[in-house]
Formats: sequence, structure tokens, C-alpha cells
Amino acid sequence: MSTQKAERTFLRIAASDDDELWELVCEWAPSYRRREDDYGNEVIARFGDHGIDPGPIVELNHNQIISRGIKAIEEANVQAAAAAFVTGIALDGWERVRWLIPLRAISNTAQLPKHSFRDDDARCKTCGQARESKWDPIQAAWSLTIGDCGEDWEVLNNVMMVRWFNQSDPPSPRKSDIAFFNRVIKFVADADKDITAYKLAKQIKCQYKGEEETWRVFFEALGFAGVLKTDKQPGHLQHWTDLEDRARPKGRGDARSPVCYWRRELGFDPVVFDELFPRCRLPKRLQSTTDV
Repeated sequence: MSTQKAERTFLRIAASDDDELWELVCEWAPSYRRREDDYGNEVIARFGDHGIDPGPIVELNHNQIISRGIKAIEEANVQAAAAAFVTGIALDGWERVRWLIPLRAISNTAQLPKHSFRDDDARCKTCGQARESKWDPIQAAWSLTIGDCGEDWEVLNNVMMVRWFNQSDPPSPRKSDIAFFNRVIKFVADADKDITAYKLAKQIKCQYKGEEETWRVFFEALGFAGVLKTDKQPGHLQHWTDLEDRARPKGRGDARSPVCYWRRELGFDPVVFDELFPRCRLPKRLQSTTDV
């Protein structure tokens, strides 16, 4: 499958409001491509009823991915992504969660340096992408339902999400979206000073509903965007950190870097916050006043 055809498949699904199609997306598993799988054949046939062939996937090498990523970033609008992000935490429909993705994807590729695969390791030490990689448009569409474009070292999926956003018509925050975003930020500001982002995600889920995983994605994206002030790795939106320098400290579970370094007392970077979310309010007690 050509990259263009795969993207058309992805864009067609992303723009669809057909509940049956989205149910198929959530049922999809790459193993269904093995034709001896009876249920997989049934799912493939049902996709066919929607005019979609989920069989083929895209295969790109490391250098092709980097070139596409740099071009995609040149066309990206981080302010529009941040505005869409504000709408993404709304609790009035799963289709809005997808708008958490663009800010995260742009942040993870914004400073992507032009480079080549340096050695024979499984993953590039600069960006984390493998020498050869595959992209499944159906799996990518499924990620829209949870607002997550994968790990920061999964460059291909982040790049494809930036390309999708560049062709999309993102929502602008409503007054109710901004009010809800402000309530969540105030909840963070009022939290215990030593609490971590993932523990906060659990508390916010209990307070405002939604999925705990989605609230984790919320904090991870803020970390990648440089909003969370940390004493270790900066956000990818401002500064590229090579994969080999992104080691997660022991005892931080599965938290991604840099969010794994953050705790409430470190606060938010007020400059970055105001640049990304000019219509939202950052409580003074959550503003970081020191260079950590």
C-alpha cells in the first residue's frame, strides 16, 4: 500500500461518524491479516462493506520517516493544536478525545533533527525509530479513540498524526471547554505538593469522570510540550533530547519522560502555558518561579 493510499484510508475513518465503522476499528487486530483466522476474515469483509481494505500496511525506512517528519512540522500550527487540546478533555463524547493527540505529536517531532541511522542497534539512538518500520492505518485510527499517538520514540506514528492534523479542521474551544480546562488546572493547583502526574490522573478521573488513561495522556502531553516544569529533561517542543538520554528513573513505573520527573510542587512553566493556552488561567500557586 502506498503512503498516500494508507493516509486516505486513515483520513476516511477519522472523518467518519459511522458508529459501526468505529466499532470495527476497535475490534481490529493486525493478526487478522492471516487469512486462516475466520473471525479476522469476517472483520475484513465488514470493512469491505464500508469500502475500506484494512489488509495492507505502509513500510518506511528511517530516513524516509525523518524527512516526512521535518516537512510535516514545517506545515504544523502548534497554536491550533493547543487550542484543540483544550477541547480534547471534554466529557461529552469520545470523538473529542482525539484532539489531545496533535499537541502531543507536534511536541514529539517539533525539534526533530535531520540525521541518519548511526549504527546497528534495534532503534536509532537519536530518535528511537527502527531502521525499517510499519504503519497500520486501522491501528492508528483506533488510537484516536483514546487520544494517544504512542511513545515519543514511535516517530512514524507521531509524524503521521501531525500530517493528519495538518489536513484536518480542528475545533476551537467553546467557553464551556475553557471553563472546564480551568477547573482541571485549579484542581491540579490545589493538590498535594508531592503528588505525581499519574496519581493526579487517578484523582481527576474520580473527580471529573472520564478514563484514567486519558488523564495520563493529558499530563504526558503537557510534559512533552514543556508545560510541566521539571528538574531533568525539558519538553520536546522546546528542546530535542536524544533517545539515549531519556532514561526513566527507577521507581517511576511506566511513566514517560519527562512527565516521570514531575511532581506538583515543581509547577507549570508560566511562559509556555501562556503561549499555548492564552485564553486559560494558570493559578499563581501553580506557576513555577524558579529555573529548576
